[in-house]
Amino acid sequence: MKTPSLSVIVAVRNVEKYLPKMLSSIDGQRKFLHELIFIEDGSADGTAVILEEFVKNRNNIHLLKINPSGVSFARNLGLQKATGDFVLFLDGDDFFNEFFFEKMLNAVKEDTDVVVCCSRELDDVTGLSCSQHWAVRKDNYPNNGNQVFYKYLGWAWDKIFRREFLLKNGIQFPNLQNSEDLVFVYKALLLTNKVEVIDDELIYHRVSNSLSLSNLRSKHVSDAYNAVKQLHDFLISNQKITEKNSICFQEWAADFILWAYKIEKSSLEELTKSFPIIQWNELAHKKKMYFKPLDLKLYYILSNLPSPIRKFYFLLFFLKKYGVKRFLIRTLSETLKTILNLKSKFP
Repeated sequence: MKTPSLSVIVAVRNVEKYLPKMLSSIDGQRKFLHELIFIEDGSADGTAVILEEFVKNRNNIHLLKINPSGVSFARNLGLQKATGDFVLFLDGDDFFNEFFFEKMLNAVKEDTDVVVCCSRELDDVTGLSCSQHWAVRKDNYPNNGNQVFYKYLGWAWDKIFRREFLLKNGIQFPNLQNSEDLVFVYKALLLTNKVEVIDDELIYHRVSNSLSLSNLRSKHVSDAYNAVKQLHDFLISNQKITEKNSICFQEWAADFILWAYKIEKSSLEELTKSFPIIQWNELAHKKKMYFKPLDLKLYYILSNLPSPIRKFYFLLFFLKKYGVKRFLIRTLSETLKTILNLKSKFP
């Protein structure tokens, strides 16, 4: 089989601090790229200048400048312009392993629509990284049914997609300021069972970065539930709601909403009123969940235990889902950010 061609689409805004690292990791692998498309979304810093210099004397690298329009518009424009067999959507602050493009393309088979790789999380404050082993759940889902919510996270940057498959099914990023990835990704995964998974950790995803697209969530908090509603409607309209898929979606949606809205205390009545698509009462009384930490998290949120005990339960939830190393890195990162904030206030 001939190696397929790859178009890499990068929507960027105000990432001059991180671009050199990303561009360096791309430049060494350009021989595996059909084209590289940057959508510069109205940056106020030196992002455009860096990219203008980078595209000089480099073939198949394109820079499109647009007025600030949001990441979804930028990525959809890139998809419209792309001509490769497969497309990859990256963020401007991420970077990757030297074999990233090669291994992703080598994993493609004749009928593959999506390739997923494992990844590492890089804390921007401490510079420390850890495995995101929980992002591809190989041992935490039933073997029957296309239950993609159990298997994968709704990230676009750790996956390549067959461009013809996306266009044929009309899959685009929705007009949301955050959580747009998960609508796009889960629609694609629900419409195919032709997915290849690479065990290697090939990409580094930066966290604790105040300029990251994912940090827009606090400014556009309603987008998280809007994304869940769009997926719910998509499942119904495409008759993807089987009994198993319904349970799968409900558990995923509850877990995502509790995380996105940073809910630490509530009641079933409050959750049902705020997020009626989710069957909170059924989940609260469900004895076995494939999202294994969700029962612990729901107990933490709904319980009337004293605050210290509830915090202990939350710690157990975090450790159970993410592991000790990530907990220690996040704790150190938050401590350093607090110290830096205090120093800025009291120089």
